[in-house]
Amino acid sequence: MCSYQGGDVNQLEHLELLPQAKHIIELPSKQSGYLSRLHAQKLGIAAMRLGAGRATKTDQIDHAAGIVLHHKVGDSITQGEILAEVHTNTELSDEWIEAFYDAVAYSGEKVAVPPLIAKIIDNE
Repeated sequence: MCSYQGGDVNQLEHLELLPQAKHIIELPSKQSGYLSRLHAQKLGIAAMRLGAGRATKTDQIDHAAGIVLHHKVGDSITQGEILAEVHTNTELSDEWIEAFYDAVAYSGEKVAVPPLIAKIIDNE
């Protein structure tokens, strides 16, 4: 699929060929517990603000920018453990960091892992 769309298939086996961000910033978990929510829309907007997506169709995409989550909903995590890595070519503002943490919720009790596929829509 990559080659059919004009992509460099060498990048699939040699990740160092992909664009690299100037900064990789580790964000630690603010508390211990179970991850009960990773709000996808808020995280998507946060990634867009890094340049990993577009707010308007004329915005340029920074292919080196993005968020790498180290845990998923249902995982147990300890305060200070790395929750995510932020790949960016700009400095992170306090507002950006606050918005990232606002997208994360914890529980003191074990939480059910959500299903990978929530619903199948049949368009027949």
